Amino acid sequence: MRAILSAEVRRVRGTTRHMGVGVVGAGEVTRVEIVSEEGSWFLMRYNGVGQIIADTWHPSMDEAKQQASFEYELGEWSEVDAP
Repeated sequence: MRAILSAEVRRVRGTTRHMGVGVVGAGEVTRVEIVSEEGSWFLMRYNGVGQIIADTWHPSMDEAKQQASFEYELGEWSEVDAP
């Protein structure tokens, strides 16, 4: 997987509830990334210590960005340098 975009979460909107996923006691989402793998797009959610606590699949980058904006008030998207 390769990260494409990253944004800091300013506020959790409370519009979505992720069930049965994440790390117990991991805290709130503080950053999101959109990553690509073989034509699929994933919205990854990270806590304050960098643990992935949830992810969702999306058919396009635009749909992943829309979902992120639905769930969170975000800072600006920034491109991530791929390793």
